[in-house]
Amino acid sequence: MIAPHTASLINQHGENTYLTILRGVMIQDMERKSVLQAGDYDSSYTKIFIPFGVDARNADGEPVSYLLPKEYAKSMEPEQHWTLQADGDEAGRSSFFVKGEIPEACSLAEARELYDGVFIVTTVSTRDYGQPGMQHWEAASSQALYRSLP
Repeated sequence: MIAPHTASLINQHGENTYLTILRGVMIQDMERKSVLQAGDYDSSYTKIFIPFGVDARNADGEPVSYLLPKEYAKSMEPEQHWTLQADGDEAGRSSFFVKGEIPEACSLAEARELYDGVFIVTTVSTRDYGQPGMQHWEAASSQALYRSLP
């Protein structure tokens, strides 16, 4: 899998937020329109493909490991792990991304104010079949929060 992008993942753990820099991911904008009986409906979304072997590091630059969402929620050392979680309403999302590398963790509202390329995780699929080099997680945002950077 060719994965040329870097993404900053923010995970919420209790009241705190934690930053994970993911190097070697693929971010794709999917722009299309669906026509419904009432007229046009914008169904643009963004997908991020994260290889199982992604270079994942916390804000201090130390390698971190993936945990399933429930395991992450129970973790006593959330800064040593990362997860992909799609639950709750928009304001309370547990996982969101910023395209590129950002210097520190922030809230979703702050990220939207400070950065382009912000999107919340609305679905997560585990693609754990095929050759090991092709196995990955696929996270998507069905909301048009992401804007392409030049």
